Amino acid sequence: MLRRFVCRISWNKGLIFFIVTMLFGLFALVRLSVRTTQNIDEYENEGYTLSKEEEELLLALFPRVDVNNDHLWSLEEMEKWISQRVRDHVRAAMKDNVFLFTKIDRSPRDGRVDWKEYTSWFLTHNGYKDDKLLRGRKSLSRKIKEQLAWNKAQWSEATRSNTSSLDLDEFLSFLHPESSVATLLDRVDNVILQLDHDSDGFLRWDEFTFVTSRTISIQDYFSEYELQRFQNKYSLKKEFSIADKDKSDTIDRGELTAYLDPRNPRRSKLDAMNLLQLADNNKDSMLDTSELLKHGKSFLDSKMVDAAKVFHEEI
Repeated sequence: MLRRFVCRISWNKGLIFFIVTMLFGLFALVRLSVRTTQNIDEYENEGYTLSKEEEELLLALFPRVDVNNDHLWSLEEMEKWISQRVRDHVRAAMKDNVFLFTKIDRSPRDGRVDWKEYTSWFLTHNGYKDDKLLRGRKSLSRKIKEQLAWNKAQWSEATRSNTSSLDLDEFLSFLHPESSVATLLDRVDNVILQLDHDSDGFLRWDEFTFVTSRTISIQDYFSEYELQRFQNKYSLKKEFSIADKDKSDTIDRGELTAYLDPRNPRRSKLDAMNLLQLADNNKDSMLDTSELLKHGKSFLDSKMVDAAKVFHEEI
């Protein structure tokens, strides 16, 4: 009887130990699963955690882009949204440029803005007084000094007729080169200069292929996604065909100007293709809200949310 009782106690202890061990193991697996899911989400958001405000911003954006109300984003919907945002930005930049130019052109009011006038406005706009400008800028923060140095470099690139001052169009090239026709034409000239090997004013297919060369500066005119596509001969050939509107097997200056124009729908489509490829986890060629939030950082940094920010970061 005693032996049976002892055996029963031992068996019960073993059963309890087994159950407890299984429970701890199950708990560990759950924690690992949660941690793994969190890591995946962090990786897909590039280690960035969306704030509540950013999440609300993206969720509010979703139905505005989803014009057919199917609770999904298609490539066409994203393309149209980006294209409209780009056009809105270019239009606003041109309008604001006139207002700001007139505001800064004060002493003297001669239809040109010189560097001193611009710097005085810039410092006042950032909370500094003009007397700090006169004291050699010793009291300026490092960030402001770096921004001024960058602006000075952009200023030099925008000047065409007078290095000490800018006219209205040059001022637009300075602040919003993506909105300036003069800047666009300069880019066209630079592309032709670097790719038109026989100097006939046209780009043939064999000349256009050199756009992938890392030794030329015109790669700054294209996004990383476009440059990646250009590495594929089929994709590069397609871009050449799109630019060659009259199907003459060459790209003339007018066609190249239209192709490089930020307002060209092709540019918006490529941006949309990039985002769709990045966020389409289930590969159904559509995006739902969960995919949007998983890749929220990429969308926040795209023309879907802030075209102006993207253009100015590309400069």
